[in-house]
Amino acid sequence: MNDEGARDLSMSLRTCTKLETLNLCGNQINKDGARHISNALARCKDLKSLNMGGNALGAEGAEAMASMFSHCVKLEEFEVNWNMIGDAGAASFAKALAHAPSLKTLNLGWNKIGSEGARALLDAIQALLEAKPHRCNAFEKCTLSGNEAMGEEGGELKRRFPLLVEVAALAE
Repeated sequence: MNDEGARDLSMSLRTCTKLETLNLCGNQINKDGARHISNALARCKDLKSLNMGGNALGAEGAEAMASMFSHCVKLEEFEVNWNMIGDAGAASFAKALAHAPSLKTLNLGWNKIGSEGARALLDAIQALLEAKPHRCNAFEKCTLSGNEAMGEEGGELKRRFPLLVEVAALAE
């Protein structure tokens, strides 16, 4: 599909306000396409599942996609694995978690997330758990498999949230 296709698709998505599921896995979408898709999906208030895995979003594309969390309040599942988002992209999603009251699962696997991104996620998940009794937050699972450079922070995520964070193949 690439970015041009994402731009064209975003024009149609603007009128699909009842859209619940969208799978754009493996479409060579990068930061520009992500901006178009994110802006269009901000109107899709009923979106529950989005798969953006296997694209090339990078940190800027991750930031664009994370910005839609406050608009898509029914979003339950977001797959953004294999997108080279790095620490900055992980930090964008960490910040956005507070604005995603229905999000149950977030897949950030194989994204070159290091210790800084892991720390941002650790802090965000801790804040969610502390706020959970006061907010209707459904967060259940964050997949971080394949991000071996998370260092001590990755190990801490695994130890502190063993039922919430999936960190397969993490060297401690």
